[in-house]
Amino acid sequence: MWLLYLLPRKAQFAVGRALGSFVRHLPFSYVRIARSNIGLCFPELPDAQRKELLKRQFHSIGIAICETANTWWASDRYIASVTDVVGREHIEAALAKGRGAIMVGGHFTTIEIATRILGSLSPLNVLPASRK
Repeated sequence: MWLLYLLPRKAQFAVGRALGSFVRHLPFSYVRIARSNIGLCFPELPDAQRKELLKRQFHSIGIAICETANTWWASDRYIASVTDVVGREHIEAALAKGRGAIMVGGHFTTIEIATRILGSLSPLNVLPASRK
C-alpha cells in the first residue's frame, strides 16, 4: 500500500483500474454476487451494459485501494489539493453553534478518503453502523 501512495495520482488510478480488472476475473464469491446484483437491479439492460457496470464497479474498488493508501500516508496539504468540498459552510455553521454535528454517509468505495477529507476540516469521530 505504501508503494501505491508513492505513485503519481494518474498512475495510482491506472494501477487501481488494472487491479480491479484482475480481481473481477477471479472466482471470488463477491464477484459472482456483484454480477448477480447488477442483473437483478438492471434486468432491462443488455448484457454488454451490465458487463460494463461490473467492470466500472471493480475499477472503482481498485481505485479505492489506492485512495486508502493516500488516506493513510498523504499529507493534509496533498488531500486538500486533490479535493473540492462542496457545502463546507454547513459543517462550519453547525460547529460554530458549539454543539457539534452528526454526518451520515454510506459505506461506498470512497469511504476511506471521504473520512480523511472531512477529518481535515474539523475533528472527527467515526462510528460504524451496528451489525445484528
